[in-house]
Amino acid sequence: MERRALFPCLARVPHFAFSLVAGQGAPPTKKLRPIKPLLGLLMLLCGCGTRHDILHENGSTIRSSSDGLYYWYYHAWKGHYHIEVSSSTSPTGPWTQYPTPILEPDSETFDSQSVACPTVVQEEGTFYMLYSGEGDAGWSIGLAVADDPLGPWRKVSELIPNFGYVTSVSHHDGRYFMYAESAQQNDYGPTVVATSFSLLGPWTIEGVALPDSVEQWESAGTEGGTVLQINNRYVLFYTGGYYIDDIRLHAHDAVGVAFSTDGLHFARSLLNPIVSDPSVSIGNVSALREGGEIYLFYTHRVDDGTGASESLGETVLNVGDIPRK
Repeated sequence: MERRALFPCLARVPHFAFSLVAGQGAPPTKKLRPIKPLLGLLMLLCGCGTRHDILHENGSTIRSSSDGLYYWYYHAWKGHYHIEVSSSTSPTGPWTQYPTPILEPDSETFDSQSVACPTVVQEEGTFYMLYSGEGDAGWSIGLAVADDPLGPWRKVSELIPNFGYVTSVSHHDGRYFMYAESAQQNDYGPTVVATSFSLLGPWTIEGVALPDSVEQWESAGTEGGTVLQINNRYVLFYTGGYYIDDIRLHAHDAVGVAFSTDGLHFARSLLNPIVSDPSVSIGNVSALREGGEIYLFYTHRVDDGTGASESLGETVLNVGDIPRK
């Protein structure tokens, strides 16, 4: 996540883009025929958020079993970060924006300044949102629950103090694994992991799951992402970036993958980055798998000559195209 105070591949990905307006649709999308070794099949932009929001940064996307709809959660800036949501009947849109924020900061609590980085998990009829809240002590992880993907969301508690920006939660081997970006300089930092037998906690901090790298494409640092189980391994989709100049918003981000057998320790692919575009910075990535496809959602940032403009973007990958080494 890129703080407002700071402004917060194998080949290029072919893309086309359009904006969406609340309650309105967009031209039908189609997959571009992949030319090996391209991985990305399409890119589209969602103009989600109100016109008064300055920044829109990706959180997570789920498919609700209660109504079959897809819900895209993200945070936006309007004097502080708050959490919003859009929905669709398809993982590629069109997306309908709900203009009222679903989660706001609360005064005199650990999240008194901002709430961001929503990661939503559905278990039976309950929705659990792990999110990052900013207060005087920094960024901590909190939990909110709801009976409907649109809320109302009820804050439960602070889960882990000063743990950074939560990026995903998975469950295997009888435990929940929470991944987060350990917020450091310019909002880059290694991916850290905590485990628990319950979403309600208590959570045990396990340490660094993916350390920083000296590779040029991610020399500025990394942003945590989503862990999926693919081919009997745990695959972390994450973002790495490098600086173009001394302006943080001009940093160029791309998507890489890392592999693990236990969900606690990850090793980078030799073929990183797997999704990159020289004209677009792809940050804050999250992933949703359905069948043979993986939908990557991210913060889409381009240099507009004065700083950078941000919206929400999406790329679709084939599971079979994910590197195995």
